[in-house]
Amino acid sequence: MTGNSMATRSHPPKMEEKMTHLHFYMRYNFNGSNPTAIRVVEGPKNKTTLFGSILVMDNPVTAGPEMNTELIGRVQGFGVGVSWDSFNFLNMMNLVFTGGKYKGSTLSYQYRTRSELWIVGGTGKFRLARGYGMRKIYSYNQTTASSLVNSTILISILLCAMTGNSMATKSHHPKMEEKMTHLHFYIHFNLSNPTAVGVVEGPENYTTSFGTILVMDNPVTVGPGMETEHIGQAQGFAVGVSMENFNFLNIVNLVFTGGKYKGSTVSLQYRTTGELWIVGGTGKFRLARGYGMRKNYSVNQNEEDILEIDAFVLHY
Repeated sequence: MTGNSMATRSHPPKMEEKMTHLHFYMRYNFNGSNPTAIRVVEGPKNKTTLFGSILVMDNPVTAGPEMNTELIGRVQGFGVGVSWDSFNFLNMMNLVFTGGKYKGSTLSYQYRTRSELWIVGGTGKFRLARGYGMRKIYSYNQTTASSLVNSTILISILLCAMTGNSMATKSHHPKMEEKMTHLHFYIHFNLSNPTAVGVVEGPENYTTSFGTILVMDNPVTVGPGMETEHIGQAQGFAVGVSMENFNFLNIVNLVFTGGKYKGSTVSLQYRTTGELWIVGGTGKFRLARGYGMRKNYSVNQNEEDILEIDAFVLHY
């Protein structure tokens, strides 16, 4: 928190953070004449995991698993294939309530194909929302060998979202206290055997890579050398967002595959120049928020770039 007189009036004094439990069903339809999820970018042709592919979706949401139950909204967003070795998409979703008691509100969340989900914000009745959720396949209809293109998937998602004044930290977890964890690690960008590839080229008249989209699956180690302990992968994508200079907005999910945080994730974002900010996490980093510093540890245009990260994570 920063500022003085403005900060004292930014949170209504009579508001308290509260827990809301949401349980709903989201339908994916990749088949037929009216699909609700469409692949708009093809990844590298030699990858069966769909690394680099981008899907855009507008999926109906119902209160129950049957098609004739109440339609309460749409889940609108996109997913990016971010793993070289397995079928795994990093998904950015906005749940838009069009019916029911939350009509007119929205909830923004993110998740990997195989993980919990984390809530990063909302509007209306879900202003200042944060939280986490569980998701599972409720039913699955595969009509051909290609499960992505010709299938209808029903997913049940359980969300726990906080709304209201974020200062009221004792109102929702009376036995839990927020703690700080310092993470220090190195991300390796392999250039000779690329771990980051361009999937969309920006307009040719921009020399700053404006409009270019990169997808990455970079190894993460505890030290600057690849011989040090491998603790995870930094999976995500980056979009060239500046017309005037070289600057990418990076959306990255740090997936811990080893060490004491194995099985957990931290979601972070950063621009090519500047600090990074943490918007969520799973496992040991549920309800994560925080900030971090990044710097180029080494740059070798023919071999490998190494990025050093110092992150400070608040979580329960």
